[in-house]
Amino acid sequence: MRGNVEDFEREGLPAFEYLRRGKVVRLSYRQAPEALFEDPELAQEWACRSLQAARRGRGA
Repeated sequence: MRGNVEDFEREGLPAFEYLRRGKVVRLSYRQAPEALFEDPELAQEWACRSLQAARRGRGA
C-alpha cells in the first residue's frame, strides 16, 4: 500500500512550515486540495488514504 505524500505533492500542496528559533520546522500536515470540498467521493478517497497512512505511521 502506498502513502499519500505523492498525491499532495502532485497537487502542489507542500507541508506546513513555521520558524522556531530561526530554523524552519516542517510539519506532516498539509492543506486539503480545493476539489475535495466540491466532490464528496473524492474527499472520501483522500480521507481513507490519509487514515491508512496515519495508521501505518503509528504501526497500527
